[in-house]
Amino acid sequence: MTLSNIGMLLHPTISLLNASAIDYGKDFKFYTEGATPRTCEILEFIQNEINKIFKILGLKDFRFCNWVNKSYGVQKKCIYDAIQTIKAYENITAPKHLITRYFTEDVPTGLVPVSSLAKFLDIKTPIIDSVINLSSLLCGIDFRKEGRTIIGLDLEEFINKRIKTEELINLRTKQEIPTNSIWME
Repeated sequence: MTLSNIGMLLHPTISLLNASAIDYGKDFKFYTEGATPRTCEILEFIQNEINKIFKILGLKDFRFCNWVNKSYGVQKKCIYDAIQTIKAYENITAPKHLITRYFTEDVPTGLVPVSSLAKFLDIKTPIIDSVINLSSLLCGIDFRKEGRTIIGLDLEEFINKRIKTEELINLRTKQEIPTNSIWME
């Protein structure tokens, strides 16, 4: 399980929001055409939900744009602009079938563990949970049942030790949830 998996951030959500085109086998560029401004806004909300978890655990922020800068030398301030600028993403075509690793790998090994960790820490992740639930319905797979969880990975004790310090406990009780969108109201 890795909490900073770029695939879990991008693949399921872009696939989900382009599901009908993928299901019909339409030709389109997965990132440059599938990652529209509105789709990337949802990716930003998912990134924010992940960062609520990171804050409580005392971890450095998870920022797609930082990763893009380190990986590709692209400096952008939002996910949409970054995706549209990455040369390596330009010609990647969308899958021709709906049930792909973008769901079957990135949801149970990425989003489900993040959601499980959030639940364990009493953090709400409505966008991540929605992506998991809809991905499960589309694929006919209960990703929550099949995926990795904090309990299944036997991480409860480790996480509890991680948040023992007074500073982290204080952060946990002062969660700030951004409400700058209709999705978060």
